[in-house]
Amino acid sequence: MKWRFVHRVLLYFAGAACLTCLLLASTGCGPKEPQLSEAAQNFKKEVLEGFAILAPPMVQPAANRNVEAMNKVLAAGFEKAEKSGRPLPFRAVILDPQGFMLAYYPLDVKPAIRFSDYQGVKEVIKKRRISSGVLYFADGSQAYIVLAPLLFNENLVGMICLAIKADMAQDKWHLTRKDFQDINFNP
Repeated sequence: MKWRFVHRVLLYFAGAACLTCLLLASTGCGPKEPQLSEAAQNFKKEVLEGFAILAPPMVQPAANRNVEAMNKVLAAGFEKAEKSGRPLPFRAVILDPQGFMLAYYPLDVKPAIRFSDYQGVKEVIKKRRISSGVLYFADGSQAYIVLAPLLFNENLVGMICLAIKADMAQDKWHLTRKDFQDINFNP
């Protein structure tokens, strides 16, 4: 009789342990990324589309440090997006592997930022992954920037930065700073 009691208790605990394991496995054990708002999802999609248009043809000119070719690739990429009916709403900047600016588009205003001092650039250099952040300007305005590595044979040959003023992102996507900061642009 005592053995049956012990056996039932053991079965009870084994069953409880199995249920606990199933529950943990179905819900995941690690920290979850925040659920992205619709605005954040749409913004992320456009950023990744921008990288898909601009980054692949930019690798070779970046590897050769051919600034003239970089400018042509940027102009052609923006023109291609415009003709497809989905113009890129960003400014694009091409950086060398140390984070110094080589090319930018549109050409109307040269960015007045020392990207090499920016933490996001240092993160791309170190981790070879997409990095993002908020830039704060002296006039109180902000810009959202997303940087992606340009890799050739697994070597960092440069970075591409897509930037947009925060108020423009708010107008176009209703994107808040919190929405932007919740986005993980890496696969």
